[in-house]
Amino acid sequence: MQGRFGTGFYGVHTAGHFVYAGDASGDLFASSGDSKFFLHHAQIDGTRWMWQNWNPEGRARVVGGNVVLGNLGSRKRTLEDVVRLLG
Repeated sequence: MQGRFGTGFYGVHTAGHFVYAGDASGDLFASSGDSKFFLHHAQIDGTRWMWQNWNPEGRARVVGGNVVLGNLGSRKRTLEDVVRLLG
């Protein structure tokens, strides 16, 4: 679902960011301006929730990706990372 950015495969999750809000050219942050995007994300979140519940002990604390979006050289994120919103 998440894709592998280094190979050019964006996956189902990221595809929704590019499809909604009418900017297929690449502004992945514009998607939240389209109300249909939230239906897409609800499906993604629900699918992840089901995946976690098939093996809660092994999957409830799984997190992936790098700390800096698009920077494959940045360290891997953890559940202890603080997410700062709005500054």
